[in-house]
Amino acid sequence: MWNVNKKMVKTSALMLSVVVAAGAVGVNAHAANTSNNADSDVKDQIVDSVKNVWQPVGEEEGAIGETVYVIAGADGDVQKVIISDGEELTEEAESAENKLPLSMEISYTLDGKEISAEELAGKSGHVVIRCTYIVNQYEMADVQGKEEKIYVPFAVAAGTILDGAHFQNVTVSSGRVIDDGSRCIVAGVAFPGLAEDLDLEDGPSNYVEIEADVTDFALDGIYSIATNEIFSDINVDDATALDDLKEAMDEMTEAMEALMDGSAALYNGLTELYEKSGDLQKGISALQAGAAQLSDGSAALLEGVNSLRDGAASLTNGLNTLSSKNDELVKGAAQVFNTLLAEANKQLAANGLSVPTLTIDNYSQVLGGVAASLTPDAVGNQVYSAVYNAVAAEVKKNEAAIRAGVTQEVRKQVFAGVLQAAGIDESQYNSMPDAQKQAIDSAVEEQMQSDQIKQTIEAAVAAQEKQLIEQSMQSPDIQNKIAAETANAANSVSEGAGKIAALRAQLDSYNAFYQGLIAYTNGVAQAGNGAAQLSAGAEQLAAGAESLNAGAVALKDGMDTLANGSAALIDGVSRLKKGAMELRDGLTTFNDEGISKLAEALDGNYEELLARMQAMTQVSRNYNSYTNENGVLDGTVKFIYKTSEVR
Repeated sequence: MWNVNKKMVKTSALMLSVVVAAGAVGVNAHAANTSNNADSDVKDQIVDSVKNVWQPVGEEEGAIGETVYVIAGADGDVQKVIISDGEELTEEAESAENKLPLSMEISYTLDGKEISAEELAGKSGHVVIRCTYIVNQYEMADVQGKEEKIYVPFAVAAGTILDGAHFQNVTVSSGRVIDDGSRCIVAGVAFPGLAEDLDLEDGPSNYVEIEADVTDFALDGIYSIATNEIFSDINVDDATALDDLKEAMDEMTEAMEALMDGSAALYNGLTELYEKSGDLQKGISALQAGAAQLSDGSAALLEGVNSLRDGAASLTNGLNTLSSKNDELVKGAAQVFNTLLAEANKQLAANGLSVPTLTIDNYSQVLGGVAASLTPDAVGNQVYSAVYNAVAAEVKKNEAAIRAGVTQEVRKQVFAGVLQAAGIDESQYNSMPDAQKQAIDSAVEEQMQSDQIKQTIEAAVAAQEKQLIEQSMQSPDIQNKIAAETANAANSVSEGAGKIAALRAQLDSYNAFYQGLIAYTNGVAQAGNGAAQLSAGAEQLAAGAESLNAGAVALKDGMDTLANGSAALIDGVSRLKKGAMELRDGLTTFNDEGISKLAEALDGNYEELLARMQAMTQVSRNYNSYTNENGVLDGTVKFIYKTSEVR
């Protein structure tokens, strides 16, 4: 009941577009017209700019539409009125001023003091411009047995374009400021007559106020578009109107309370995160110290490996003595290998890679598999799969609504089929006695419970969900997200693949030594060959240890960078905490000054509010023509105000 029709939605959405388009005309008009004839041409300029914006709203077939153009001074005083209803009429201010249903008053203040538009031209300081709209058109209506003055309610969108070289820190009440760097497009909305009609002390305002810090004040004019059509289209005459109003008010209050609870929880969570940031920084410091120890240890290992290499030559001379210790030598080499593998396992775990524990037998296969999983295609598939699953989960959240819609459509088809089988149409059904209707309804319900219909519903639900998922996956936002996450992952993958390759090369180097040592023990009878293999293995081990040392140094440097960045992380959390506090406080203010005040103003008296809304919408419908004081059948009227420039 409270959802307005499509015309109302389009009208209200396009009002701001009209203001912006008309504002652009104001800039062009100033550039092209410097004489007093500029205002005489403004109607044509407004029409040319807004007709393509307004016309898509459309009128009902047969409707009579009027557009009234009001040319006003910088203070809002009417100078000329031009009426367009297929044939153009012009009225001078003296004859038109009393007929206009809406008056406009514009006031200016400079640094807190009132000033006229003429005096303000060329001045600098903090300027406040207030456009106040006053409804003159009303009817006496019965509201719960009492005669009340009910004004024609209007929605007004006001806007202008400000030169960024002269206007800074621009704000607008109940509206929006769009700054493209060189100029500010300002648009605000007011609802004159609405608060009076609904008897709300803190109701919607009847003015738009623009504030800015100005240098050499100049203004090309302010455009306002006013219409009562959106109020005429509101339907508050249904039998369920009162219940719907109560339910909407309760839901709005509950939603506001939930939103406030959520913002408070967010602030508390970020506060706790900020308090724990110190622990995080301590952990990073500990990791930094560990990386330093690893770097020192790898340097010592490199020194030891070099010593091992130097001793390989002496080992040849002692092979005969060592032959009785072959088993112990092989076990010692395996222990060294396992030590290296254990260190490699720690590095993999520290980098967040979950892989089987590396052993002498499987390390090459495992690391090869890791390298294969770090290709761009593999990462892209993983990112796509993750995003797809997330989109599917979001669609699944609406499964109940999808199922309800599908079930409703299927029920319509089954109902039509039952009527067709019975040889009757819907109008005949509606005129049947209740007993016969019940038989039809029972037949429909029986079919709805059949396995075939249930399967049809399930198939349609699945198809609709799949379609929604595919549509979402093709949206620019999702495609950009996939591309961004794939690019980010690709950078990490490239770096990780390099580290895996280096680690595998290090282990391969030691494995070559280890296998050489095994070959030596197996061929102890060939002591000379065994010694040569050991010497070669020692050289490879030295190269591997050198690579391992370089990696440890790089890891230490990375941890140093991470430690330096932790301070920035804590600062970021602090900023988030501050923002969450501002959000919480802002919602509290909005609730205290908006939702709560509205609920308090109603104080449960929904019957009176509904009665006032019904009277207001009827008065709005009655006013549908400017030229015909008694109104016309199915007519519409809208007003476009343009003020003169200030220079």
